[in-house]
Amino acid sequence: MAKADRIKAFVINVEKNTFRREHFFSQADQVGMAVEVFSAITPDTLDENFLTYDEKQARRFTGRAMMQTEKACAASHITLWDQLAEDPEADYYLIMEDDAVFSANLADILNETDLQEIGFLKLSGKKQRPQKKMQSLSGGRQCVRFAYGPLDTAAYLISRQAAKTLAGYCRQLFAPIDIMMDRSYAHGVAVFGILPYPVFADFDVDTASPLSSDIGTRYKFADDITVGERICVRLNRIFGSVQRSLAAYRLNKG
Repeated sequence: MAKADRIKAFVINVEKNTFRREHFFSQADQVGMAVEVFSAITPDTLDENFLTYDEKQARRFTGRAMMQTEKACAASHITLWDQLAEDPEADYYLIMEDDAVFSANLADILNETDLQEIGFLKLSGKKQRPQKKMQSLSGGRQCVRFAYGPLDTAAYLISRQAAKTLAGYCRQLFAPIDIMMDRSYAHGVAVFGILPYPVFADFDVDTASPLSSDIGTRYKFADDITVGERICVRLNRIFGSVQRSLAAYRLNKG
């Protein structure tokens, strides 16, 4: 069993958002290990050359261009993955966002989980996904393998090799990072998870709230979307549905 003794923990936080940083650290003892603040990349500090952003593909995939805040969010995660790839002192990074809320001690869960075959472990999620039980854990929890990811980036564990693979795939950006991370059928990194999730995101859609998302409101379609782009979005959704169905089939047959 691979122990969690070479894990470094990070929380991504916009430097000026002290409320969310204090909110996180008020219950960070539940992480069970020291947590380092990673100063989030913002639209003001984003190096456009860091990502290979394809706006044409974005509009054909999601129906809109990506917001600068979404690009900056992606760059924050990818920067940490790049850092892990070169970090001789860690085998895994535990990456969290500053709206994470914990219902259990993460270090205890990770120490109990056999991480030997796991490169990408979701500790939070928003969507139900086809899954296969891999390990039984204490407290009624279990480690599962998903056919594809459950969205959400509030908390996850990632290995060095998975970080390299995801960085290579996600740097060619055309969708929000949570969507790209979870396309296991496209990038080839298996997505595991701990259920029930020990972490959830405590964000607020009210922009006046101090817990309001730093990313902003995602709109469904651009105002100037063309008929051709709408058709492409529809075709991409159909193709994605087929890919997800095949991923679920392979998981059940494996």
